[in-house]
Amino acid sequence: MRTALLCFSLWLHGGALAAQAPAARIVIVPTIGSDHQFNLDYSVAHLAALLDVIRPDGIIIDDASTWLARGCLLNAVPPEHHVALSHARTRGIPILGLRDWPPTGVTDPYAASERAMLGANQSARDTVASRAAWREQLDRRTAEIARLYSHAPSTTGLAELLTGGFAARERALSSQQRTAGAARAAMLADSVLRRIPAASSREWAIVVNWAVAVPLMRTLHGRAGVTIVPVESFLPLPPGRLEARLDRTHLSWILSSNLDEFYGMWAPQAFARERLADLMRRLEIIAPDDPVTHYMRARWLMQNRDFAAADTIFARLAALDADVSFPFPINGKWIRPPWRSVRRKAQLNHAHILDYQGKREDALAIYRELIALGPQLDAEARSFGFLYDDIQAAIRSYIDVPYTASQSEAFRHLLGTVRRPECAP
Repeated sequence: MRTALLCFSLWLHGGALAAQAPAARIVIVPTIGSDHQFNLDYSVAHLAALLDVIRPDGIIIDDASTWLARGCLLNAVPPEHHVALSHARTRGIPILGLRDWPPTGVTDPYAASERAMLGANQSARDTVASRAAWREQLDRRTAEIARLYSHAPSTTGLAELLTGGFAARERALSSQQRTAGAARAAMLADSVLRRIPAASSREWAIVVNWAVAVPLMRTLHGRAGVTIVPVESFLPLPPGRLEARLDRTHLSWILSSNLDEFYGMWAPQAFARERLADLMRRLEIIAPDDPVTHYMRARWLMQNRDFAAADTIFARLAALDADVSFPFPINGKWIRPPWRSVRRKAQLNHAHILDYQGKREDALAIYRELIALGPQLDAEARSFGFLYDDIQAAIRSYIDVPYTASQSEAFRHLLGTVRRPECAP
């Protein structure tokens, strides 16, 4: 009897303690997806510095925990996913995802990826229709970058976005989009509340796109077991924190995002040239002898059509005895082709300039040397799950059609492929 009473007392006491457990504190960090590449007031460096200031002991992103547990992302496109994953790895804290994998109703995600890519490639091979669609998207997107960021009348950092920018964007959505956003926020709120009790962390940062973050804040507000800490309470960022993150990794990442990707190929005039020049100078002060710095300077010169000066640098980097890797995460959204090797990237750009100068045979020799690498060319080109950019197809296109240094160069990168990464769950 005494034992039974003791067990009941312990159960009752334990239940009381559980009921009194402190609520998990959550900071919802609204992000802007690929706009982190172009908004120099809310760049990947700003986001990294913000996480440094928040100092969560757990992070949640809109990805899949099964992939994150193996050290990689399901969706490798959003820059904020890479910032969050890097922060979690560096600090040794858990990072959880809100997505299920495989998706509900999909029994074989690899086969589904193959079917999706087959359809996308068939559409891309209809060059007239696909180029018309891409042309419209590229024109619209570069005009948006110029209007919202590069030539905006005032700064567009997170503080400004929180005070009115996100609300204005939400008002611009259709009623159907707002309804869908609210429904997704409700689903994610339930997902958050399921995942948090199972983890030991009590201070969380949820790093999600603003279109989800804004309704998610409203949905989680007042829910039992969580306390929402306004992200505004961590702003403005202490200057020293941001300066610390304007390092070799983040400066070269920001520069590559503006100098070596789709939109830079399409409309370089859409970007904030003077501010990029300042970031270029910063990188040259921090790492003056670094091949990564020299590569970014050559891309700057190439984008400004000083091909001769750019090629002097590319030719030297292409002949490096010891290769060097770019220090930031590799993805085709901000470095194209997405290769970690500085030497290989320099080889391709050197070939482009030779081609543009009419030295076709010299350029072809380099293209053929690169295409001989086969599947290695695609290995770092993953975008989502099993979906990759087909970089081999892009390199073959240079063998078929010379490089022109025109807007149409962006059209070489429309095909994709499917493969299973080593980190796939």
